[in-house]
Amino acid sequence: RVHPSSQAKVIRHLTKYCTPRGLKDLSARIIFKSKPPPTEVFQSATDSAFDPHVGPVYGLDCSPFNHNVFASCSADGQVRISNMLQQHPVITIDVGNDYLFDVKWSKVR
Repeated sequence: RVHPSSQAKVIRHLTKYCTPRGLKDLSARIIFKSKPPPTEVFQSATDSAFDPHVGPVYGLDCSPFNHNVFASCSADGQVRISNMLQQHPVITIDVGNDYLFDVKWSKVR
């Protein structure tokens, strides 16, 4: 999944690689061998954004069991379990209208 703004650049790169070699069918192996610019193929981590809480976030804790998962809590009364690889939270727990000031993972399963 190449970002639409980079698709034309990646296609030009692949055309320059494949045409002199007489390659007509693309495969993951050929794309890898052509060494496209990583900045055009992969999204920058700083461009990612998560769905925001409604109020200020007061607590954030990373899962001790999965390095891509974190929990956040906010003044909006929600605890969200999110995955770093997804924009939307995996689970949202609404605990009411009270402010939440901290969230922690259990250290045991």
